[in-house]
Amino acid sequence: MAVTGLAAGGIISAGVFSFITSIGIIPRIAGNMHMGKYIRCFENIVIIGGITGGALSVFQIKMNLGIATQAMYGIMSGIFVGCLAVALAETLNAMAVFTRRVHLQKGLRVVIYAIALGKITGSLLYFLKL
Repeated sequence: MAVTGLAAGGIISAGVFSFITSIGIIPRIAGNMHMGKYIRCFENIVIIGGITGGALSVFQIKMNLGIATQAMYGIMSGIFVGCLAVALAETLNAMAVFTRRVHLQKGLRVVIYAIALGKITGSLLYFLKL
């Protein structure tokens, strides 16, 4: 069972990393930050983060790193997930399809801010259990 579980986990991880690679999130972030020469470093950081997160999840290692570290982890995780969602939406051209279907000529910026505010509000309500 251990070998089967390890193999299945490896396959799932490879799928997730290939998905992140195929939508081009790492080069896009590096390009926006004008740090194109560090793309390999960014990719290595994502891989190390995935491996570390998987190990912490599987082995349930408890770490008491303090509120500040937890806040930084939460912010960075949120930024990564947000970038991933935006990159996926851009890949699917979701906003272009949306604006054509609702005949939106002006105010796209307001719609994007409203979506972001809704996601933030929903996340806060969920995590604060309100």
